Amino acid sequence: MVLPGVGAFGAAIDTLRASGLERVTLEAAHSGRPFLGICVGMQLLFSQSEEMGCHRGLNLIPGRVLRFDERNLGPAARG
Repeated sequence: MVLPGVGAFGAAIDTLRASGLERVTLEAAHSGRPFLGICVGMQLLFSQSEEMGCHRGLNLIPGRVLRFDERNLGPAARG
């Protein structure tokens, strides 16, 4: 299964839940078949995200998706 994603974590997880696909996604992830999350789809696999607020994820991977601290980025990353 491929879990794609584009946009913000909160909107993506809300849409997944509202469409009734959270259960299907969790069943597929626990089935033993190959499972791939791409972009925000991979982030949704974590326990939570702090992107634009705190949002609960699918909790398939223990951990949090954190925003980069811009103070620690080099000049090239800042534009």
